[in-house]
Amino acid sequence: MLVRPGEKAKLHWHLESIDSANTNQSVAIDLTVTRGVRAETITLTLVRDSGQPDTVVATAPEPTQEPDYSQQSASNDGHTGTEGTTSGVRWSFNGTAWSPNGTPPSCAEPFVLQTPVDMNIVTSALWPGQVRGAYVAHGGFRFDANVDNSVTVLAPIGSHLVQASRYLQGDDVQYLLFFSVPCGFFYRFDHVRVVSPTLADALKDLPAAIAGDSRTTVINPPLWLEQGEIVGTSVGVAPSNIFVDFGLYDVRTPNNVTPNPAWADLYAGDKEFGHYGVCFFDYLPGNDGEKMRSLPTGVEGKTSDYCQ
Repeated sequence: MLVRPGEKAKLHWHLESIDSANTNQSVAIDLTVTRGVRAETITLTLVRDSGQPDTVVATAPEPTQEPDYSQQSASNDGHTGTEGTTSGVRWSFNGTAWSPNGTPPSCAEPFVLQTPVDMNIVTSALWPGQVRGAYVAHGGFRFDANVDNSVTVLAPIGSHLVQASRYLQGDDVQYLLFFSVPCGFFYRFDHVRVVSPTLADALKDLPAAIAGDSRTTVINPPLWLEQGEIVGTSVGVAPSNIFVDFGLYDVRTPNNVTPNPAWADLYAGDKEFGHYGVCFFDYLPGNDGEKMRSLPTGVEGKTSDYCQ
């Protein structure tokens, strides 16, 4: 049964008629409720005595406590991994390589994201793995038909917000946001103008926005977002440059571009992300990836070190 946000659902069952006044009837229900990547099991036993109303004799157990793999202690620190294993694992880069702070859960195969924006309003695609002034591993979405900068951005998968910055581009405040997925992916958004109230609270202590200074701050404690939670509600630079950057990185192993020595030397400054970037089109659900490939592009066109 699939229940979408705002919808309600009911389960009905029927017990047989009772011929004897001394006969009890019961029904056992095991119900698993999945929200994003989190699952909770509810176990109920309902007993009907002759002449008595149905009664609940066993109620749902408390959710299983999630293990804490880090030394930080926070209520939002441990969460369900991609394969359903509880995990508070986060990944970080030490200047040479990425590593987790604990044993990571397995990534689902295939690894599929929720598309972070409404594809119905995307007008052009920015391809990842290009030279755009400097080398950039991320791509993005443009919304040139919008009358304003109002675009809802969603978390594409359950993840921890681990780093962020707040800076100015012109007179516009911009947020750069980095997220760690427990199983071994990392993703980022840039040019989010207005973040959700949940993020605004987590980011309230960021340094004041300065033009051109997008140096990030570690978010402590990290903030967990479920898949589909709102990240932001406005993007780009007002009034008409309406876009959001998005990058996806498989930090478990370098991508297949780095064995090229010329590439590694030319883009050594982006080894944190450039050496781990992937074509996020390949991880979007349904035909969203093919739609991104079919959309118009900027002046850089459909060249990419990651996307074919």
